[in-house]
Amino acid sequence: MKEYFRIRNSIVGTDISARDDAELFPIKADSLGRIIDTRREAVFLKGWIRVALVPHHEVYVLFSDLISAAEWLPFDTYQGMVTNAKIIEPTWLDQGLHQFELVRSLAVNQWIRNDINEPATLAHAVLRVGTVGRVLQLSWDFEGSDDRQYWMMEIETADGQQYDVMYPDLLKAAKPYNR
Repeated sequence: MKEYFRIRNSIVGTDISARDDAELFPIKADSLGRIIDTRREAVFLKGWIRVALVPHHEVYVLFSDLISAAEWLPFDTYQGMVTNAKIIEPTWLDQGLHQFELVRSLAVNQWIRNDINEPATLAHAVLRVGTVGRVLQLSWDFEGSDDRQYWMMEIETADGQQYDVMYPDLLKAAKPYNR
C-alpha cells in the first residue's frame, strides 16, 4: 500500500478522538501527509483511516476520498517537498542551544535497571517547572521522518538523571538556559 501523499483536491477529515463523522473540517489541497493506520478492525468510522498531516496533525479521513484526492509520493519526494516548503521551522533546539530550563512541567520516560542481569524497565516521571538540564542526544529519528513530532530526545537534568522525551514536548515546556 502507498503511504506518502500530497492532497490535490480538498477533502474533509475529523479529529482522532471522534466516534462518528458529525464534526468534519476541510483539509486543504497541497497538504502533505502519510497514512498511519488503515483501521481495518475499527468498530466505528468504518472506511476511515488515520493520517498524519505535516507538520503535526493527525486526523481521520475517508479512505475513498483520500484515494481520489491523493497524489502518491515516494518517500524521498515527500521529504523533499516538506523541506522545500519550509514547513518545519528551525527552533532554538536546532541552533545548538541545548541547555534548557522548564517553564512548564514535563512528562518524561526513564529507563530503570534494578539488577544488571535483568532488562531495564520504563518508568514515567514528571519534571517540575524550573528544572534545568541539557540535551544529550538531539534526535532519535525512529519514524524516518523530518516531521519532528516523531523525534525522541535524550536529556539530562542538573542532578545527573537521564530521561527520554519527545522533541515537541520539550520545545513547548522549556526555554533556552544560559548559565
